[in-house]
Amino acid sequence: MTGNIRILSLGLSLALAGLPTGLGAQSAGTAEARLEQAAHHELVLGDLQRAIGLYRDVIAAYPGDRSAVARALVGLGRANERLGSREARAAYERVVRDYGDQVEPARVARGRLQAIAANGPDPARAGAHTLVLSELPIFRPRDDPQFDLSPDGDRIVYREDVYSDSLNGVTLIVTNSGGTVKRTLVPPRNRMGIASPRWSPDGQYIAFFRRAFLEVDSAYHALVVIPAGGGSERILTDSLEIRIGGATGGMAWTPDSRAVTVATPRGVVTVALDGKILRDVPLRLGYLEQITGYSPDGRWLAMHRRPEGSQQDDEQDVWLLPAAGGRAIQVTHEPGFEGWPHWASDGRTLFFISDRSGSQNVWTVEVDPQSGLPRGAARQVTTYTDALILHPRPVGNGRALSFTLFRETTAIHVGPADSPGQGRVIARGERPMIAPDGRTVYFLGQGSELPGIFSVSAEGGTPRRLTESRPGGPFFNAFSVSPSGDAIAYFNPLGGQRVLLTVPSAGGQPQELARFESRENLTPSWSPDGKQLAYSHGNGLYAVPAAGGESTKLAHLYGWDGWTLQWSPDGGQIAALAWSAPNQQNAVFVVPARGGEARRLTAADEVGYKEGLQWHPDGTRLSYMDYGIRSRRDGSRLAYLDGRPTSTLVDLPPGQWDYVGVWHPAGRDFYFISSRTRAWDLFAYNEPTGASRVVVSRGSAVPGLSPPSFSADGRVMTWSVANTTRQLWTIELPK
Repeated sequence: MTGNIRILSLGLSLALAGLPTGLGAQSAGTAEARLEQAAHHELVLGDLQRAIGLYRDVIAAYPGDRSAVARALVGLGRANERLGSREARAAYERVVRDYGDQVEPARVARGRLQAIAANGPDPARAGAHTLVLSELPIFRPRDDPQFDLSPDGDRIVYREDVYSDSLNGVTLIVTNSGGTVKRTLVPPRNRMGIASPRWSPDGQYIAFFRRAFLEVDSAYHALVVIPAGGGSERILTDSLEIRIGGATGGMAWTPDSRAVTVATPRGVVTVALDGKILRDVPLRLGYLEQITGYSPDGRWLAMHRRPEGSQQDDEQDVWLLPAAGGRAIQVTHEPGFEGWPHWASDGRTLFFISDRSGSQNVWTVEVDPQSGLPRGAARQVTTYTDALILHPRPVGNGRALSFTLFRETTAIHVGPADSPGQGRVIARGERPMIAPDGRTVYFLGQGSELPGIFSVSAEGGTPRRLTESRPGGPFFNAFSVSPSGDAIAYFNPLGGQRVLLTVPSAGGQPQELARFESRENLTPSWSPDGKQLAYSHGNGLYAVPAAGGESTKLAHLYGWDGWTLQWSPDGGQIAALAWSAPNQQNAVFVVPARGGEARRLTAADEVGYKEGLQWHPDGTRLSYMDYGIRSRRDGSRLAYLDGRPTSTLVDLPPGQWDYVGVWHPAGRDFYFISSRTRAWDLFAYNEPTGASRVVVSRGSAVPGLSPPSFSADGRVMTWSVANTTRQLWTIELPK
């Protein structure tokens, strides 16, 4: 960990200062100002190509300034390393060779050269990188990809959303490498969804899922194939319960191209091209678990699944399932994410994605084709450090490997709540929370070399690292700031354990409050007086003194969404989303802060999945996002402490997906994020008038905006806006 912290020591003091212009107090013509501007583009804005150009400008303009050139070369190496470019090694080698008298740059360069050698081969040694498609359709990194490369590597099929005043649908597009020639394979139809296009191994067909929205509470699902060159569609089956959301399940062609295998809630089902069910293998896949492809001989089906008992989205392992049914074989056992396995054409090699080196890259492992057990250690294929690498798949008869490059750059903004357009970027990072006094913003560092929680002045400046480790909480509330603003509480994942820690917001040593065996997603919640922290573990809800001491169990339920705990404004209740029994959907519960029976506030027939639980500032009700299964669309609802039936808070028109939100401290406006074309806006819904307005626009990632965090007086807010690059690449494989 220490080595990673030192790697960016040169850039942090400049780039993470978050100056909006990137120039600061220096005049634009000085070497220091240019270095600052280059580092700002690299580490705050994530514009690596622009940063590379600026670093080169410094090297060319100031050849006699050895300190500036050495630092520019380190920045040049760092930016190229994140792009997976061979120029990284050359830049670092030049620092060591020609600028050894520059102590800190030379030390960093030597460290990076050692890391490159230790982490695996330079990507260039595996063969030439080729950009196939510069902008893929929007997808979440853990979702089933909504595109596919043809077996020969010459064509791409992808889904594309189509929105207009009269049309809300999806089309399938086929394009050549580079995307210069496009044709529509499946035209868009109103309220007709398409998902997960997959090319058959012989290149003749494309399979996909279709969902037709019949009414508010019903839909029609089908597995469809169409000739890759165009022609009539063929419905293979419309009788299976198919998971079409992309987050769970997956689809794979059999190696002979005569059948398609899909994951359903009851198991893995193989359907022939004539619609006949060939196999139905029992298998239960959880959220984000996927089948990915067959071995060349059809004996094994590759997939990724979570370890037993884990609720962490980023904890997956590679498994092999006998195609005919039987016990699944676990291939990888590393902590973190190991997934998206695909077989090489030799039937002995698996390519997969792993973050075991500190960043997510392609790895390969030899597998016994008879037993399915790994043979020997895994080897790293790519060495990107500032991007997620996904979906490895051999193409072109095994001569090349395709993969997806997903790079997200998130900028943290601060501004007045009544005019956020006057806000400014203060840092690159994720999940910002503002101190109650509005003077400091806390956030998670972004990128494999910046784990942990940071603080930065709301006016801008140099961020300060508060923790070495990255909290394990999910989504938007990975950590919790105390009501006084003097401490931060978070859970640190430590193997199969979860450790509850607090750290002074001014910096200092963390204090451990609780430790237990768990793989759950957890975030603690402060009591309003700052004296206690609530958390869940297993089937229990607990409170622990913030100063240290024994935990007290407050309530018992079947299960808790451990990141949703919310202490009521008066400190008398603790609310959470939880399960009262297996095979039921989560619901809103409240528990007396002194302990007692959990009371359900949402009706048993309100069966939509729920997220984003928040107390209204008046303490009489809670808002939550409901996915609206059956009788309602997705939207925000209200649950009342006095037991009244739940009601709709805000539900934008059809075609606009409403997600989680928070209340302004004054209690009149509810700020929530929503998407229509998969780009995101931050809205504010004014409860007295019933009107919604756009507050911040447009994050391009999924989701591209975070709900805001407000100062205690509601005058200052912080939020993040993410922009994402999604590209399809191929790399030549060694012969």
